[in-house]
Amino acid sequence: MPFEIQAEIPAEIKSNDKVTAKAKSFEQTDSNLYADAYADLPVTKTADRSSLDRCDLSLAEDAAKALDDNRRPDASQLLRACLDQSAGFISVSPDYQKFAESISAVEIKGKGLDLTLKYGLGRRVAFYFESAEIK
Repeated sequence: MPFEIQAEIPAEIKSNDKVTAKAKSFEQTDSNLYADAYADLPVTKTADRSSLDRCDLSLAEDAAKALDDNRRPDASQLLRACLDQSAGFISVSPDYQKFAESISAVEIKGKGLDLTLKYGLGRRVAFYFESAEIK
């Protein structure tokens, strides 16, 4: 979401190009904010951090590696970003479920932190994905 900055322009600046260049340096968009948030994470594969798909399976591998290395903030940040992107009104989206199940499948159980997947029992659906918890 772009935001606008209003400032007084000094008399010595004659060109609008200089002012525009300065103003553009302050613009931030949602995609830039996400890209900055992922820039500090260690990358085990060449996952594209600027991609808009926060539920990409290569990021699931990064999250699994973070759990195995006891890096809870990194793993939870990746899980949260996928959940934020794919949040549904009534239930957890299939994209988030697939992402969490991919993390659980890739991680080495018993080494570092583990991702526990929780399923519920429903009326229409025998089992449904309820949540994921880092333990």
